[in-house]
Amino acid sequence: MLTSIGRAATRRLAVTASRRAAVTQVRVAACGLGQQLNLSQSSLNRAKGYASAAQTKTVAKTTAAKPKKTTAAKTTTKAKAPAKGVKAKAKPATKTKAKAKPATKAKSKSKAKPAVKAKAKKSRAKPLSEAAKERLERKQLKQAANYTEPPSLANSAWKAYVVEQTKARTQSPSDLRGNMAEISAAWKSLPASEIRRFEQLVEQNKQANAAAYKAWVESQKPADIILANNARYMLKRKYNIPKCQLKVITDDRLPKRPTTAYLHFTKARWTSGDYSDLLSTAGAKQVMTKIGSEWKTLSEAEKKPYIDLAKVDYERYSNEVSFNDPGKD
Repeated sequence: MLTSIGRAATRRLAVTASRRAAVTQVRVAACGLGQQLNLSQSSLNRAKGYASAAQTKTVAKTTAAKPKKTTAAKTTTKAKAPAKGVKAKAKPATKTKAKAKPATKAKSKSKAKPAVKAKAKKSRAKPLSEAAKERLERKQLKQAANYTEPPSLANSAWKAYVVEQTKARTQSPSDLRGNMAEISAAWKSLPASEIRRFEQLVEQNKQANAAAYKAWVESQKPADIILANNARYMLKRKYNIPKCQLKVITDDRLPKRPTTAYLHFTKARWTSGDYSDLLSTAGAKQVMTKIGSEWKTLSEAEKKPYIDLAKVDYERYSNEVSFNDPGKD
């Protein structure tokens, strides 16, 4: 039988032995795990090495394969290039070129068409109406008529008095027309001395008007004055412009205008004395009306002497115009 002390010692020994066994087992397990870990790490490293090597191989294969493809493509193209020389294969290329040329022609035609349309539109401009033509002709005739004469001063005592009465007033034409009755009444009540003063003023105005008009006429070319007078005759005959009596430019440098056949007939009838009684009873206007109606009833044979006189006078005028050469100063 063991004593209590021995039992305790055996127990201690058993515990220590068991502890040592557990420690050794733990150490052995740790060593195994470490070995396993080392093995797994090395295997991982090896796998990584294998993978990197495989990648480099694939990259090398792709890089090595690319030149082969390009060279193959080049060789194929080089191989096809001689094939283009063959007539059977060259025809499609020419066909494609021939197709491309009409496309350019079609573009050029399509671009040229709008220009043709634009020209057609311009040529299709609406013609001027008769009213527009008349307006344009009146405008051109007025420009050629040269209505630029200097303004004339009052050429009568009554006009001079009206100018003096309205000179300092700023009135509209309607107000002036309303005051004309008052001005007329004042004119009638003027003394004789005032009327003589206005008559003297009119004489001075006439001299000033003549000098200004002569200077204006001499500043114009004779050819321009002829054109202006022709335009004034045309305006009066076709459009009755101005509505008052026609006034032409008088120039001593120009030859006398030719007399028409009707004017020759009128002069002959006035000097015949056949209308003296009518002139004394009805007046000059009735005499002119009677002469005009008589001219219309004449036959061509009866008008021929007066037409011949007009032709002779026109030849005289044309010769004088060409001799004076009004186109030159």
